[in-house]
Amino acid sequence: MTASNHYDNLADNMRNLRLFGHENERQFLQKQFLSGQMPHALLFEGGEGIGKATLAFHFAYHILAGQPAPTGQNAAEPWPLPAANCSIWRKMEQGAHPGLLYISRGRDPKNQKLRQAVTVDDVRRISRFLQQTAADNGWRIVLIDTADEMNRNAANAVLKTLEEPPKKALFILISHNAGRLLPTIRSRCQGIRFKPLPEHIMRTALSSLAASFGYDETAAQDPALIELAEGSLRRALLVLAAGGAGSVAIVEDLLKKTVFPVPQAQNLADNLSKRDNAAACNVFLQHIIDFLHQQARFAARQGHLAQAAALAEFVGNQEQAMQEAQAFNLDKKQFILVLLQQIHQFLHAGRAGLPAQ
Repeated sequence: MTASNHYDNLADNMRNLRLFGHENERQFLQKQFLSGQMPHALLFEGGEGIGKATLAFHFAYHILAGQPAPTGQNAAEPWPLPAANCSIWRKMEQGAHPGLLYISRGRDPKNQKLRQAVTVDDVRRISRFLQQTAADNGWRIVLIDTADEMNRNAANAVLKTLEEPPKKALFILISHNAGRLLPTIRSRCQGIRFKPLPEHIMRTALSSLAASFGYDETAAQDPALIELAEGSLRRALLVLAAGGAGSVAIVEDLLKKTVFPVPQAQNLADNLSKRDNAAACNVFLQHIIDFLHQQARFAARQGHLAQAAALAEFVGNQEQAMQEAQAFNLDKKQFILVLLQQIHQFLHAGRAGLPAQ
């Protein structure tokens, strides 16, 4: 039980054959590589699910395939997309390419659930990988997704490698919140800031990827879905997997009621706690956190700094509670119901209020 947007059925979207948006970032990477002055470490910063890892995976492919630029060495030209049957691409997808190491949270061997952090055991693979003889054109690429999730020991281990990088080694660190990284890691990386995807790119991407989730650009739900996703393709897919924008809007309606609607909250908790409703539960928890952050930002913009600080502290406590609920395998239905009651009470008790936006 977590506010993370991870959902196993969507995990491979970073390896899409197609790229959506971020053309300026792509051209910048192309120019850097063609100049022969590629930094040894890149930090891709930006919101979750907007395409940072997808672009990183495609950039790694073009380096490892030996075709970093199309004909004429023009960085403005689009990268040729890999063929579905490309052996290099298939090896990268399968984690079998000798020039690419993909690091992410491992699974707990006891219960096979994703760990809460990238551990030192996960990153120890990096030193072994870099000690191997380089293959193909000599590049070795380490992709860490996400670097924010490294615990202190893992971060320190990565830092040592960044301080003395081997030749023709490239680190790409994916970060949803670079402020959580060690300052010494950030200082050794060239940062590239990614913006949320604009609406027209979101619709193009969803039309290509979300047909199996029931996406229809012409449907009445489309504007609400695009607004709710806030430029994150992954979040849009998660919302669709959870039943669409209407199901998520129920949460805000519930919290805005003056009197806590117990029957409505119980029905919501019942639905979200079902075994086959993991996607909906993840979307619900993420939306709760986003909603509270939005209220805090609004209070700050209005000059209500004490109110904003109270909201920020409260949302931090709720995120911690979500992590503990998952770690201790607490009853999901009861946790959701108590969570809703606590948030409703906080927002309507005069401590923070619910700003009218």
